[in-house]
Amino acid sequence: MRAVARYRHLLRYLVSSSLKTEHANTVLGFLWWVLDPLLLASVYVLLVGVLLQRGGSDFPVFLVAGIIAWEPLSKGSLNMVNGTARLASGRRRSPPSRPVSPRAP
Repeated sequence: MRAVARYRHLLRYLVSSSLKTEHANTVLGFLWWVLDPLLLASVYVLLVGVLLQRGGSDFPVFLVAGIIAWEPLSKGSLNMVNGTARLASGRRRSPPSRPVSPRAP
């Protein structure tokens, strides 16, 4: 925790730059980061709570908490798979390396 407190400025910079680059190509930008889970939760509340008459009084709270926990896990897994696939495709394009061995005179 001391390291986090000591490097809090770096952590703040890295998080803000990551959010800026992630949402630079969207129309709503940073606002979409907030609206996406709320819109998804509202669709689930309408489907489950209103149409199916299930859930309960605390269902929207638990739903938003679950969506907020799921989004980073999902995006992180997707980024990991894409990075692995990109690395593998780069290895296929390059010619195989030759082993280096000393030559006898």
